[in-house]
Amino acid sequence: MSDYSQTSYPSGAPAGHSAGADDKKMVIIAIVGAAIALIGSLINWSVTDKATGDIGGVKGTDGDGVISLITALAAAALFIGAMVAKKHILHAVGAVVSLVTLVIGGIAMANPDRVVVSYFMDEGAPNEKAAEKVAEQLEFSAGPGVYMVLVGALLSLVCGFLAFKKANSGR
Repeated sequence: MSDYSQTSYPSGAPAGHSAGADDKKMVIIAIVGAAIALIGSLINWSVTDKATGDIGGVKGTDGDGVISLITALAAAALFIGAMVAKKHILHAVGAVVSLVTLVIGGIAMANPDRVVVSYFMDEGAPNEKAAEKVAEQLEFSAGPGVYMVLVGALLSLVCGFLAFKKANSGR
């Protein structure tokens, strides 16, 4: 009769389960979060909804969305690099870059007029005061792009940090 009491699996870990698989899932979710933030940077950040029912928007790339686009792209590249090169410090660096994206989205959420003023400056407003005066005449709210940037950056930040923490605790 054979003795099946000895297995090649470490004690406490179920067969087919490894810490590396969890790390990989976290990194993939972080990459998806960065992609969501990247897409959110390209769509409306400020939406006008006047009493007349007119709805229009200003894209994130007309203002700070360019920065969030670059940081989201950098975070995704860092997370992909961490998976390929197996350099766990890149998880932490990607999480920090995602934090920058989150801060940019938070600023846009708190002050949706900021993107519009930037847009009017690009469109030929003589100075910032004139652009602010035009923006004051309209009512703005945060558009869907800001929410996407916030959700994507938060997802990337948390999952990137967790992947870094799990990778370092497994050593």
